[in-house]
Amino acid sequence: MDDEKKLSRSEYQRLQELKNNPEFRQKERQRVEKEYQDEHPTRSSSSEQPEKTNKKSKLNQFLNWTIVFLVIAIVIVFLILFLLP
Repeated sequence: MDDEKKLSRSEYQRLQELKNNPEFRQKERQRVEKEYQDEHPTRSSSSEQPEKTNKKSKLNQFLNWTIVFLVIAIVIVFLILFLLP
């Protein structure tokens, strides 16, 4: 802010024109976006991927065993109901 006070009027106007220039704004926006990306890395990384697939396979295995158990239990109940008069 002190630098702006020391500028002459013509220098300040040139600076404002430069800031309003679309090319300058585009470059500035890209620079800010790059800084943001450097500070905030993406959440998905290659180290998290095997953990997700491992959890998924464990859940699938658990559900498969649960289905098998329920089918066996249903068969046993029907056998008891129809074999015992």
